[in-house]
Amino acid sequence: MPPEVARPMRPALQRQDDIVQEKRLSRGISHASSSIVSLARSHVSSNCSSEHPLEPPVCTFQLPDLTVYSDDFRSFIERDLIEQSMLVALEHAGRLNWWTQLDPSYQRLLPLATTGDGNCLLHAASLGMWGFHDRDLMLRKSLYTLMEKGSEKEALRRRWRFQQTMQNKESGLVYTEEEWQREWNELIKLASSEPRMHYGTNGSNCGGAESSEEPVYESLEEFHVFVLAHVLKRPIVVVADTMLRDSGERHLPQYHLEESTSL
Repeated sequence: MPPEVARPMRPALQRQDDIVQEKRLSRGISHASSSIVSLARSHVSSNCSSEHPLEPPVCTFQLPDLTVYSDDFRSFIERDLIEQSMLVALEHAGRLNWWTQLDPSYQRLLPLATTGDGNCLLHAASLGMWGFHDRDLMLRKSLYTLMEKGSEKEALRRRWRFQQTMQNKESGLVYTEEEWQREWNELIKLASSEPRMHYGTNGSNCGGAESSEEPVYESLEEFHVFVLAHVLKRPIVVVADTMLRDSGERHLPQYHLEESTSL
């Protein structure tokens, strides 16, 4: 075969090499950062226990300046950290970074990728403050404790009942006292740190609890955002698409933002 015919095969081999190199780079960064993240988690967790609730954090996580790195490395980091599809969707809908059109010097916000294990609300809050996921369920446990036996639990329950009553009137629903109690208990149960199932690393649902399986937690609702704001003692601004997606990025029925921001 003439040399000029064989040359087109080289790019395919190069692409395969790039894939192998990226996997090695991913593992290297993961191993290098695991000890740092573990130390940071331990430092934060040391200030929180059942006897001593979480101290309201005053910090906010900020990505380092990635422009100082080479294009290839910066692209690799951005693909790993940033939810690119959500960034494009939110910017296209005019819900995120619209202020940069008024002044390009304004800082852009970037949606960080989180694990779709039902604990994404707490992962997002933890990432926004400290830069790591809520793997130890510290925020989720604090959320559950406040709803279950916190000093503000009755005030939260009254606020939830008032809001739910307003929504029920729109659809003509009237709850009995028994139904109110059952709904409230269900909200508390959703916030529990106990997993509802386990799934294997290949994505399949499993009933056991082998070491290769990851837990999946109950998905939280808009009122849990309201409670989490009280846990952290800081406001939470929800920026979202108008279409709700599940962990597999499948579209679910339309979800109006007004329902989550009216609290």
